[in-house]
Amino acid sequence: YDELKSALRETLHTKGVLSEMRARMHAEVFGVLDTQDEVRPPLCGENLLINEAIREYFEFAGYRHALAVFVAEASQPKERLPREFVSQQLGLDPPTPHVGAGEQH
Repeated sequence: YDELKSALRETLHTKGVLSEMRARMHAEVFGVLDTQDEVRPPLCGENLLINEAIREYFEFAGYRHALAVFVAEASQPKERLPREFVSQQLGLDPPTPHVGAGEQH
């Protein structure tokens, strides 16, 4: 049994599924806990913008698992704000088409 368990864990880790499953589980747990706790007030405009910038960074860096947990925990809306709007509101340089994670800059 232990050998099977170890082999399964190693296979899931090698395929990158294990960390994805853990992150998904964490996101679901946060979701359940949030629905059981007091209702959070809606995000104010500034926090919504900052969270969108963080979301953009997580996507750019390829942090899919962290992104899933972050969006759930931050109660970030599923609908994205336009990148141009977020960068303008935060006083950042206009967005340029970015290279995906793992590619050369």
